[in-house]
Amino acid sequence: MQLQIIEQVIRVRGREKMRLKPITGIILTLLLTSILTVSSGVTLTAEKSPSSTTHDVAVVDVMPYITVVEQGHSMLINVTVENKGDFTETFNITAYYSKEFPTPEQWETFCSKGDVNRDGYIDDIDLGLIDDAWDSRPGDPNWNPDADLDNDGHVHFDDFVIFSGGYGLDIWTYFNILGGSIGRQTVNDLSPENSTTHVFTWNTKGVPEGNYTISAKATRALGETDITDNTYVDSWVTVIISGDIDGDGDIDFDDFIIFTAKYGSQEGEPTYDPRCDFNNDGYIDFDDFIIFSGHYGKSV
Repeated sequence: MQLQIIEQVIRVRGREKMRLKPITGIILTLLLTSILTVSSGVTLTAEKSPSSTTHDVAVVDVMPYITVVEQGHSMLINVTVENKGDFTETFNITAYYSKEFPTPEQWETFCSKGDVNRDGYIDDIDLGLIDDAWDSRPGDPNWNPDADLDNDGHVHFDDFVIFSGGYGLDIWTYFNILGGSIGRQTVNDLSPENSTTHVFTWNTKGVPEGNYTISAKATRALGETDITDNTYVDSWVTVIISGDIDGDGDIDFDDFIIFTAKYGSQEGEPTYDPRCDFNNDGYIDFDDFIIFSGHYGKSV
């Protein structure tokens, strides 16, 4: 229905008559606002649109329990994730160790080979994600942009072919980077504005001595567009050879002095030092001395 408002006033024989013209839309809104403002001093303001809803998960902290670990021993790492969006989310988190963290460009290159969930591995999990997004396009409820490996706006057979060519690869082998996965865990039903901490165990058996960056990544939640905070890189953790108590790269008299000061102690006592418990049995005793003497004089 069209509304009618005063267009102009024509004076005829000293009386005012109105000529009417139908108008609608934004012109009507502006004119009514002006009339009300002048006549009653009331200012109309546009109603705020409802806040947009988002999917947004983030890794907010990575905290190793210790910063020096002997080769072959295990250490614990806390990974804290937060749901910054408006929906309850279930997603995976993966913790990593690496001599050097892959660059964003390397991640993008590798993900385009078939790493749909961006965890550094091209495996059956990625195949499942492609299957979930099969035949989808932007705007479809099952659309996943990471499954669109050829970036043509359609998840179909060509994306499966790309995935098949990369199946079995990991980012560290692909770019010849010393590192790998510490473990992968699932965060179930994390509600908005809440966080949770997961504990990972890193077994350093077979890991060469040296300094390693510890990091964690959260997979993209379905519908998530900003993934800049899905990765968190922590400081160095040093893997040392058994006997290098001070972590300076060699086993010498300085380490012997530290070891003798801790000898005879056990876990829970103030003098106990896990760096001197080479067999990780909770006691610093003769068994540890045998290990220490067998490595004395070695260097990284």
